[in-house]
Amino acid sequence: MELQLRWTVLFGAIISLVLGDIYSFGIGNYPPTGSQLHIIHAKKGPVEEPEYMELKFDYIVSPVDNVEITYVNITASLSNGGAFANPTYPNLPEGFIVIVTARERVKELQATATVYGIRNSD
Repeated sequence: MELQLRWTVLFGAIISLVLGDIYSFGIGNYPPTGSQLHIIHAKKGPVEEPEYMELKFDYIVSPVDNVEITYVNITASLSNGGAFANPTYPNLPEGFIVIVTARERVKELQATATVYGIRNSD
């Protein structure tokens, strides 16, 4: 089960949907199971001169919360250019680390991580 989930996470992270200057990346099993737990926003810029930018989402579930993450949707908005997401800690039931990187120099990079999961009862 754990190996299957890790493969699903890795394959899900490779999938991206391009809509104008908005890029969406999914990590985990789709469609999401459970409920929406959190929405996390991150932004860098605007700056005067375009530069390579990246944003890092680092989220670990607190043992007190008794939650299992099932799916994370990362949506990035750029002033120009493309983006890609690199999951460096794709152990979804416990947390995730995802770095969103602009492929070209940009003036601004914004991203949102929408976290879905299941709250376990004691």
